[in-house]
Amino acid sequence: MNDIIVVGNGPSVVDAKKGQQIDAHKDVVRMNEYYIYDGDTTGVRTTIWAPAKDFHHWKLYKTGKNFAVDWTEVHTVLYMNRTGTDRCDLVKKQAADHNARFVFVPEEHRQWLIGEYKKGYNKKAGPSAGLTVLSYYIDYLKTPLDCIGFDGLDSYRMHYFDNARCSYFHPPEIEKRFINNWIEKGMLKKL
Repeated sequence: MNDIIVVGNGPSVVDAKKGQQIDAHKDVVRMNEYYIYDGDTTGVRTTIWAPAKDFHHWKLYKTGKNFAVDWTEVHTVLYMNRTGTDRCDLVKKQAADHNARFVFVPEEHRQWLIGEYKKGYNKKAGPSAGLTVLSYYIDYLKTPLDCIGFDGLDSYRMHYFDNARCSYFHPPEIEKRFINNWIEKGMLKKL
């Protein structure tokens, strides 16, 4: 078992019922909106929250959905900078209010990932939040990871908590290429 697990939002998070294995990791990374069902299903811990933009945190207050960051164990907010540093004030304030570090995925790494992502693909496309987080740890920090919940790439259903469909903006065939490459190199292990 690696020290860090990245919990994607694909249906296998709920279907696999590996919540206790998720929570056994030193650090549990969750992206954007996520929902905690229980300790046996989704696990309950979050130590690193990785929102793609302020919108995800704003939505928490506006929708009334049962989504909320449990700040109890969150020590780091890893911000993906999709909309620029000037559009992250709400998330940055929340991190400060909860004594969590606020870290940007470095812009040079984000641009490198976008370039690698678009190789051989002519359509407008960009990496998902999950792929950006995996790449930050694996390619930038050279840290091996465990993961679960990236099976939305194998089905039309993207999230375990809603009926969102896979987007043309995050083509599954490209996301799978990265994930399979990391698995082959021994840097990523599916739970």
